[in-house]
Amino acid sequence: MAQRLQVTYVDKTSTSIVNVGGDGWKMAQSEAIIKILSGSIKLYIIKYGKTIDVEVAQKDGILYLKSQKYSIGKDYLLSLPECH
Repeated sequence: MAQRLQVTYVDKTSTSIVNVGGDGWKMAQSEAIIKILSGSIKLYIIKYGKTIDVEVAQKDGILYLKSQKYSIGKDYLLSLPECH
């Protein structure tokens, strides 16, 4: 069974996520993608009291993390605060 981890912060450039993290853990986006695809972890965020899963998406052949849509056109993963 996959370990569920809540993402509470991210490291990001102006265009992409570099690292994701939560209480007591942090990993590179590339590592998170590998672990999600292998089924060893599931990531989620909490926004407005709702649990929103983080998924692996692909654009122009590049894999990246994004939150499932809770409202139209909004990726809440990118709105999380910067890692500390």
